[in-house]
Amino acid sequence: MSDLTNLEYLDLGANKLSGSIPDWISSWSGLKVLGLENNRLSGTIPESIASLTDLITLDLKKNSLRGSIDVVNGLYNLEYLYLGSNGFSGYIDSQLFLLGQKQLREVDISNNLFYGDEFPHELLLKPALQLLDLSENSLAGSIPQSIAKNTVLEALSINGNSFTGTIPSAIDSLVNLRHL
Repeated sequence: MSDLTNLEYLDLGANKLSGSIPDWISSWSGLKVLGLENNRLSGTIPESIASLTDLITLDLKKNSLRGSIDVVNGLYNLEYLYLGSNGFSGYIDSQLFLLGQKQLREVDISNNLFYGDEFPHELLLKPALQLLDLSENSLAGSIPQSIAKNTVLEALSINGNSFTGTIPSAIDSLVNLRHL
């Protein structure tokens, strides 16, 4: 399998694949899109994924994956991250979560076991972020006024958490928002 060094796009989604994500996927160093969504995969995201430095899209949603997603923090070229409907867990640090990914456009970590005591407001400062789905986790804190700084945000899903406080008036300035 490691001979596929020119492979850029791998989409094996919506099958009945089971087992863990194999370490040897990292030998495809030119991979830009990895789609393994809607399967029966289990285990954790292998540390070797961090070597896929050209990866733009990582889609692992709707599997039975678990554990930390810290390995994703090293994928600096990510634009699309879909990890929803798994068993991922861990503390979401509002200052450090996905800090190095400057080009993020869409982030879905919904329906997992993440927790945190402050809204991950640094994500809202990503200049290209259009979709942020944090729904159905155990996140807390208030929705920050800094939400107004994201002028391209189209979809924000935060239902099913423990957010408190008032609805910030800054939401009114999100002219591209279509889903809240």
